[in-house]
Amino acid sequence: MTSTPASTFVPADCSGTSLQGYIDTSFEELVQVFGAPHIEGGDKTTAEWSFISDDGIRFTIYDWKQSSTPYNIYSWHVGGKNVNAISTVVSILRNHGVNVRDYRLHPTTW
Repeated sequence: MTSTPASTFVPADCSGTSLQGYIDTSFEELVQVFGAPHIEGGDKTTAEWSFISDDGIRFTIYDWKQSSTPYNIYSWHVGGKNVNAISTVVSILRNHGVNVRDYRLHPTTW
């Protein structure tokens, strides 16, 4: 994974992205950085954000098949076109002072 210095991001259509990995953080910390979820109460997600970073990386952050939104520390799913989505999300969160407890790639991206 390469380090991405992304610091700005805007909402975007992220159709065609897929699971790239996971980040361990809380709902509250995600809301502090990204604002309210773009989708709440979806078909297989209860909270989802979709963005494009200032360097063109599309990424989504979402829970998966939870009965309710996980408010405590949770392994949030990170979607994207490639593994750069993970480093972008970690960079953005850290640039905003969030303690990312852990992050990892999805095994299919190895």
